[in-house]
Amino acid sequence: MNTTFEINLKLLQKYNSSLCKKLEFCCENNRRFELKPNLIGEFNILIDGIPVHSVTGAQEEAKELFSKLSNDTQNLIHILYGLGLGYEAEFFSEHSKGITVIFEPDIAQIKFLFENADFSSLLTKNNIFLVSDFNELQLIFSKIYKYKKEVTLNTIDYYSSSQTYNDFKKQINTFIAVQKHNYEYQSSTIFSKVILMTEKLPEKIKLTNLNKLKNKFLNMPAIVVSAGPSLHKNIEILKQYKDNAIIFSVGTALKTLTEHNITPDFVSYIESFDCSHQFEKFDLSQINLIMEPASSKNLLNYNFKNKFLTSSYEANVNHLFSELTGTEQDYFEAKGTVAYHALYSAKYLGCNPIILLGQDLAYPDGQCYAKGTIYEGLECRQNKDGTYKIEVKDKEIFKKVFFSSDSKLSDEEKESALNKRIQELNSYLCTIKSVDGKLIPTSNTYKLFCGYFEDFAARNRDIKLINASSGAYINGFQHIRLCEIDLKKVNKNIPQFNSEYCTPDTLNKNINNLIKDLKEYYNWMIKQQNLLESGQSSTDTIFAMLQKANEKRTRNMAYRLISLPDYNELTYILREYGDRNDSEAITKINSQAKIFFSYTANRTSLLIQKLEENMETLNESCNSKS
Repeated sequence: MNTTFEINLKLLQKYNSSLCKKLEFCCENNRRFELKPNLIGEFNILIDGIPVHSVTGAQEEAKELFSKLSNDTQNLIHILYGLGLGYEAEFFSEHSKGITVIFEPDIAQIKFLFENADFSSLLTKNNIFLVSDFNELQLIFSKIYKYKKEVTLNTIDYYSSSQTYNDFKKQINTFIAVQKHNYEYQSSTIFSKVILMTEKLPEKIKLTNLNKLKNKFLNMPAIVVSAGPSLHKNIEILKQYKDNAIIFSVGTALKTLTEHNITPDFVSYIESFDCSHQFEKFDLSQINLIMEPASSKNLLNYNFKNKFLTSSYEANVNHLFSELTGTEQDYFEAKGTVAYHALYSAKYLGCNPIILLGQDLAYPDGQCYAKGTIYEGLECRQNKDGTYKIEVKDKEIFKKVFFSSDSKLSDEEKESALNKRIQELNSYLCTIKSVDGKLIPTSNTYKLFCGYFEDFAARNRDIKLINASSGAYINGFQHIRLCEIDLKKVNKNIPQFNSEYCTPDTLNKNINNLIKDLKEYYNWMIKQQNLLESGQSSTDTIFAMLQKANEKRTRNMAYRLISLPDYNELTYILREYGDRNDSEAITKINSQAKIFFSYTANRTSLLIQKLEENMETLNESCNSKS
């Protein structure tokens, strides 16, 4: 390992350890890389004799590429396809107000460049990042993507006509759409999840922490069952294996399993909206529920054998739950998808191997879900022009299973909600590589989920992972048919637990302390709101207020969650107008600051009310016992 390579690698290690490992173990060298000067003396990289940068002026080419941007603000993320010798990256990092991400999939090329050129000036800048695949891009985006940020795609002539770039454009457009949707969804729903988390808190603390079963099934096989179309094809084989593996199910697959006399050992449910009708009319006495703090409160009404609680680390609302319950948060992942939650539950309980079934992450053979599931009425048809469209086979039948029996929605409201959902599904349609190498229809959400499973595989190489589904190809998993897997009978002894997540006294004390903090926060927010409404505040005063508000948010998780929706909008306005001092900018900032303080104060008041209701329930419970 030469000195130049070591220096470059050490700097890259600070934010992309995954790429560093690829570079360290890369031994591919089936192409010819050269560094030669162009016509004006600038160094150029040649790949198999073809120059990557302009032979008449590489820096001028970079300047021209940047000039094509219609505007440049702090709300932009520029993606540069292709590293080259870094001319474009250097120009963007020096002149752009936004952040630049270089996407270079050619590991051998990066290694050659790192061994022969000093990239330290580029790698030490905090507004530029280098990635080689979408998993690395996802990690960087989780740090740099902010509310309402826009993304530009840029490349030079050498790359623009390649097939790999054309394929990349399709993938990146889907990737960006999912990022925007997820971020905006989180921003718009986070406070509602805080409220859902606080509902029936005195009952939730009676649930059992899943850590009571940690590594309980060490090296026992697990089958994680989802509701993809391939579930129906394998259901008879699964019946033969039902005693040979720990079975984890998602809620939508429960109907199919129970109709075929298969009782899953665990069912995962993380949805905050109420889909608990999935459990209606089933005997749940031998099934163990695994839920999250913000899962629908109606789950508590069903008589499962045990109700276990997990607290996935990436959900901020769970950190607040840990503060209220006074418990340490054992590391757990859910990624916002119930199938991943079930997969991680199997890992957490020590299972090995783990087999996915019905995890198609696509719509093979025109089916969206397995036959026998509540969503079997959805189908994906191919149009004459080769595109796909999701439709409902029979709307009236589908409405009966889609909405719970006690739904208060009118027929018109049901029709509207269903049409909106179908329209949303169609807007996300794209294609993905299947297990047999063909392209099949899927959604961009499923495509993102596929990335989650691939990332799980990359980080858990000590677990034998098998995909027995027939939809999307998942890197890192062996693709083996269920009938070809040899499984022996296992001991599934799962006792009934009566342990509490925390004591009522602990919850009472922590709620009381939080209410005091929130009342102080509310009074401060109202004071700032009144100051803004008086019209006496200057721009400097507004910025001082916002700095103080941010300090408060940093110190307190509840403050952060309460203020997130309007804080996101406010920071967007500040990024857009903060470096201007004209009347339009001042008016915009002042107006959004008023909204921020007003709406945050209202949400603080609502959370105080919800917490006080929990205090009353706890006190009533204590009085009844005494």
